[in-house]
Amino acid sequence: MGIVLLENHKNKLKLTIQNSTINDADKKMWVDFIEKVSDSEVHFLINALDNEDNIEYLTNNLKQKIDAINKGQISNLPEIVNDEKRYLAEQEK
Repeated sequence: MGIVLLENHKNKLKLTIQNSTINDADKKMWVDFIEKVSDSEVHFLINALDNEDNIEYLTNNLKQKIDAINKGQISNLPEIVNDEKRYLAEQEK
């Protein structure tokens, strides 16, 4: 993905988050996270953050991931990611 296209996608994600109903602290967390994600993660997030239910669910999951990392509980991350994958697969049905 080209740099300009990547920035356009990141800006689209930021706008989606800014227009969501999550609180301002969570919006800031997402904007900071979006700045650091890779090309493939940007593409994934554009598709995943397509409705308020997904935004709320993925916000809670992002907080759980950050909390696990901060507490040094990296072994908890696969479970969080697997739950996230199951949830998103259910949403696609």
